[in-house]
Amino acid sequence: MDRTSGDEDNAISQLAGGNRREAFGALKQALENPDAVIRVDEGGPGVCQESLQTVAGHRAYRQAYDRALRYLGHREHSEKELLSKLCARETTVSLAQQVLEELKTLDLQSDHRFAESLVRSRVGRGKGPVLIRQELVRKGIGDELVDEVMTLPGEYWIEIATQAREKRFGASLPEDRGDWSRQARFLARRGFPSDLIYRVLGNLG
Repeated sequence: MDRTSGDEDNAISQLAGGNRREAFGALKQALENPDAVIRVDEGGPGVCQESLQTVAGHRAYRQAYDRALRYLGHREHSEKELLSKLCARETTVSLAQQVLEELKTLDLQSDHRFAESLVRSRVGRGKGPVLIRQELVRKGIGDELVDEVMTLPGEYWIEIATQAREKRFGASLPEDRGDWSRQARFLARRGFPSDLIYRVLGNLG
């Protein structure tokens, strides 16, 4: 669908500068430019009807595109997540997919960037690899990309688990079975596997 205006061309060119926030703003401004609307050609009733349908489709595309830009301006989204949000706002699957293809072409939407962002966010909250993997899969990230962004050494996850445990229970390790089980359950709920939990808490014997 041809919908590019001169303003939008200028906005897209800003992407080369690496400032995605400014690019988002410029694209949004271009989309709101009434001069970018497709003209209705003069002709008979059939031509007029076809032209009106073209304009309606063009406007629907612009609305979906603008909505997607607002979502992405707030935070990174996976393709599956963005498709779901657009369709929830009465956008057809076909139209939403067209919008997503353009966003991916312009590098405004990236599953790889989304996955890296999610991992950083969840690690910062003290979440473990099991929960993070599950969330990535739910968001539509493929196994190969999940493996790529989750390739972190065991010592890294031990440090994250230790920080989470100390924040919740203090620096001292558990001294009895009850405390050990309570802290182990806490780490398991956080998404840390059993072998890592044993390395963090030790074995009471």
